[in-house]
Amino acid sequence: MGESAGGRQLRAYMQEFLETRVRPYVQDSTWRSYLEALNPNFYSEGISEVYAEECSSAIFERYYLDLLSRKSRSTTEVIVMLTKRLSTYLYSLGIFPDDYAARIILPKRTRQEMDLEKVKLKQERKRYFSKEDVRKFFRSYENGSSKLTETEMAWLPVILLQLETFTRAGEVLSIFLDSIDFRNRAVWVCNSVGKRLQENGERYYERYLKIPKNGEVRIVPLSPFAVELIDKTQNCSSDGTNPRGLLFPFRGRMRTVETYEKNFTSICDKLRIDRGTGRTDCLGKNYGLNTHALRHTAITWANSVKGANAINTAQISGHSIRYATGLDLGSDAVYTHAVLSELRKVRTPSMILGFGPKDGTDGTNGGWNNRWGKEPEVSPELLERIAEMEEEGMSSEEILNAIKAAGR
Repeated sequence: MGESAGGRQLRAYMQEFLETRVRPYVQDSTWRSYLEALNPNFYSEGISEVYAEECSSAIFERYYLDLLSRKSRSTTEVIVMLTKRLSTYLYSLGIFPDDYAARIILPKRTRQEMDLEKVKLKQERKRYFSKEDVRKFFRSYENGSSKLTETEMAWLPVILLQLETFTRAGEVLSIFLDSIDFRNRAVWVCNSVGKRLQENGERYYERYLKIPKNGEVRIVPLSPFAVELIDKTQNCSSDGTNPRGLLFPFRGRMRTVETYEKNFTSICDKLRIDRGTGRTDCLGKNYGLNTHALRHTAITWANSVKGANAINTAQISGHSIRYATGLDLGSDAVYTHAVLSELRKVRTPSMILGFGPKDGTDGTNGGWNNRWGKEPEVSPELLERIAEMEEEGMSSEEILNAIKAAGR
């Protein structure tokens, strides 16, 4: 469209609206999700180049229907919400003579068709890794692989420990040596890696430590394979280049989730591990399993074995009991922590597949053998005290320091 005398395009008004009416009132993660949705679905669309005085309800309606025909319902709803708020904002300023987008209602028939397509895609989608897939990770770690580079081999312990501890990618990368309870052969999941948008002259994402997604510290028992893996990892990395005391440092710094995902994809491709990338969504975009699928795989397997206890699995993975079982057992049940000996009954992938220390021992033959306890057990009183400290609003670091001070 040609230049409009004295007018501004919706692109400029959207940026103004976001900076003044949205950015100050939302969290960094929400702000980032808005930008990621707007860049391909608004700023790259023709409607962003429409001048305010040329707008009408028909333009917004055509844009919504076209977007809904090409994008998922969830993506469309975010864009519709933001553009409707933009319309109301411009109407309040007197730029629009009417609130053009406010009264537009998307047809339910179109939404239902999109929902059916989404359900079909979800049913066809590969949800977690097969046992043969996971065996390739274990075998490559134990026997080495000529297909992988030295850097990729260094990521295998991260992949396997994430499987063994049911953790999220950001949680396994932020495990510190101080978080490992050698006496009880367990690890305290206290942190996760986050990123937030910084705009000090230029936009960039800053990495930082945050609490786990569920907002709680949790204890995860270590299988014999995990014990051996941690022992070997520390024997190789205790060379003075790890000032922060990380379990998996990279040149003294914390590894990023983005780098993890990139190397994970490469490892899967080279080991011919199927990530389900042969299927495409309604936009023709390939998708596949990522590092978060390792967590889903471990949880699914653990809950599928004979005698599985979904509540114990939920405690280890940091899921709420309602989420894991579909049951509402009351607030008392949610805060009742299982004793570590009960949590050890949860079967990890190495147990299910039969991988472990080759000498048949408990995995404590590394250089730190004298640091591992022989009779691991965490008392119910300690776990109850942790729950109390969480309710008191203590941070993960404060809770861990209190445990150490108590001689645990």
